[in-house]
Amino acid sequence: MICNYGCNQQAKYQLKNKKLCCSKHWVCCPEIRRKNIEKQKGRTKENCESVKRMSQPKTGRTKETYEYIKNQSKKITGRTKENDEGRRIQAEKMTGKKNPGQKDRMKSGGAIIALRGNKRKSKPELKLREIVKDLYPTLRYSFPILNYEVDIIIPEFRVVIEYDGSYWHQDKEYHTRRQKEIEMERWKFIRYVDKVPTKEQILEDMRKMSLEV
Repeated sequence: MICNYGCNQQAKYQLKNKKLCCSKHWVCCPEIRRKNIEKQKGRTKENCESVKRMSQPKTGRTKETYEYIKNQSKKITGRTKENDEGRRIQAEKMTGKKNPGQKDRMKSGGAIIALRGNKRKSKPELKLREIVKDLYPTLRYSFPILNYEVDIIIPEFRVVIEYDGSYWHQDKEYHTRRQKEIEMERWKFIRYVDKVPTKEQILEDMRKMSLEV
């Protein structure tokens, strides 16, 4: 059987309209594609209204200046689960929905995964990683300890190195408590506040840390 859309290829599918086609959808037929390309040739915003509309910038469109947005806002305004069937059904689906086991997953490391997805490293943090890596190639970063994530660890010395930017100043109490809990697991902290250290400074701080042991 030959495709009914004019490409003369063997038909492989029967579509919902009962026609036979070489592809799962008629628009994928090579002949239909060829015809569509021919239609598009020579169309510019000067001679085709649809191309002109597409080329117009969309910024600045509001319901006051653009009819389509005005009509859409009218449809949405005032829709609640009390007066709109679609919203009522959606609200019923969501009511009482719980994710079983989510609390246990978050306690057993899921919180760390969530943090990794949300926290983007700053340029100073990335620079600190490069410097420490040159000195200690065995470093690990974004490392989970307890239910926290620390910037950098040097495992053989059980040392945590962290860069504290403006976010640290916003919640000192949290970071102080976090550090104490991690130190109880026999980790030592080196912190650099709003400043990326030099290699010499890191080596000096590591030497001091070893003398304190």
